[in-house]
Amino acid sequence: PNETIVDMFAGIGYFSLGLAKKAEKVIAIEKNPVAFRYLKENIELNGIRNIEAILSDNSKLKLENLADRVIMGYLRTDRRTKGASSSSEKFLPFAIKMLKSKGIIHFHNTYKTDELWYKPLRQLEKKLSGFTYKIISKKKVKSVAPHTYHIALGIELMKR
Repeated sequence: PNETIVDMFAGIGYFSLGLAKKAEKVIAIEKNPVAFRYLKENIELNGIRNIEAILSDNSKLKLENLADRVIMGYLRTDRRTKGASSSSEKFLPFAIKMLKSKGIIHFHNTYKTDELWYKPLRQLEKKLSGFTYKIISKKKVKSVAPHTYHIALGIELMKR
């Protein structure tokens, strides 16, 4: 109830709207203008007053040291890239900057069955070197293609 939460890939508010019912403040970031329009409309229709909606690319924002929790619910659907990974890990540095000195990142991505759980943990290890962290949860959310899963990792992180 006392947390400030950043939803880095808010879309139309799938996570943001529900989070706002419990959190002190939600910062919902979306770069797609059409999705952003629906996000704003959904905030208004639901009468929610504690969501700050920002139309921007996460990598362009200068938000630092403000979040207790960061939601990284980005799943790219372009299957032309090599492997199943949707490159969520490239946004981790921005999520880390948004966190206060201690906080939680909810990292979402897609991986093939034979990549679980070594590949996401290896990717995180590279991006989180220099920080104290622990994995507090890991979950297969759903199947998104044959032998490919949407996963979610909860990462408690402390900046030095």
